[in-house]
Amino acid sequence: MKSGALESTMSFMRTAVLIALLGLTAASGWTEPLKVVLSAERTKYAISDRLTIQVVLVNASEEPISVYRILQWGYAGGFVLHVYDEKGDEVHLRAYDDSIAIPSTLNKPDSYVTLDPDHLLGILRTDKLADWELKPGSYTLQVEYRSPVPQSYRKDARFWSRDKGPLRSNSVPLQILP
Repeated sequence: MKSGALESTMSFMRTAVLIALLGLTAASGWTEPLKVVLSAERTKYAISDRLTIQVVLVNASEEPISVYRILQWGYAGGFVLHVYDEKGDEVHLRAYDDSIAIPSTLNKPDSYVTLDPDHLLGILRTDKLADWELKPGSYTLQVEYRSPVPQSYRKDARFWSRDKGPLRSNSVPLQILP
């Protein structure tokens, strides 16, 4: 197995353990049907390092949930990354994510996936921390999921649409070393 594939597998396994530890499955009786789980490879980084985070949507209900399968970054793409400083104030990164759902995909059935209970759909993201222009210090990462698709595109009541509002992930600590 290649090193990158092994690292991705290990990251996936860490996320699965995090989900189990947080008790975000249908068996836990969690009331929110869809959860957003954020994980990082580690918590301490030099400014010259690359940071890889993994974000997964988890069906924490006892019923199947349908979601838009094309996961992207930006307010119109699905996932929004938030970075907070030690005081809890949001830090605006130099560049903004601006992916958008391609309108021609919204009517295609293969643009959607059904997550059975305790199933997940996820994405990895790798950034150079230097590109974020953060100073050494402690930060908190959190991801917000906003489905890019309105309910009007899917007549399925189990579809998690933009109309249902945003969901927030767990928080992940990040320390940038001098």
